[in-house]
Amino acid sequence: MTFSRLTSKGQVTVPKAVRDKLHLKPGDTLAYEVEGAEARIRKVTSFDASWHRAVSGNFGGVEQS
Repeated sequence: MTFSRLTSKGQVTVPKAVRDKLHLKPGDTLAYEVEGAEARIRKVTSFDASWHRAVSGNFGGVEQS
């Protein structure tokens, strides 16, 4: 398990081991899925971002996070 610390500005540095496994580079977008007291983080692909823009606002009454 890898750890990082939250700064007073709410920022977190993604540990190098995680950046390497996810093939992250500067400018990449990360998605956060929170369930209970846990969060899942994943790299957003260009397809994910395009799909989200396409459907954003089309689901009235569905909570967006």
